[in-house]
Amino acid sequence: MRVTEALVAERAIALEDRAFLLSENAHAVFGDLGIDVEALRRGRRLLGRACLDWSERRYHLAGPLGVAFASRLLELSWIERTPEPRVLRVTNAGRRALKTRFGVRLF
Repeated sequence: MRVTEALVAERAIALEDRAFLLSENAHAVFGDLGIDVEALRRGRRLLGRACLDWSERRYHLAGPLGVAFASRLLELSWIERTPEPRVLRVTNAGRRALKTRFGVRLF
């Protein structure tokens, strides 16, 4: 959720009616990570869905944009899969990168 909140703070996305819409900095923020927002936009009305996390009761980025974002973080080795289904772990490199890039501190 902190990364989603950082994306909102950077005006890459904005929460509206349980959906995350692209904001004025979307192309720059996602493009810097190697995510082609325009390619995702083709053929899809809603790129970002707001998914309520059951444990924290806050929204995180889901939908095609959320999948592309998570996939890119996996490619960068900022996060990794765990043996548990639907669970990802932030790597040490990811902790450093998320702090540097988004100002997100994870413990």
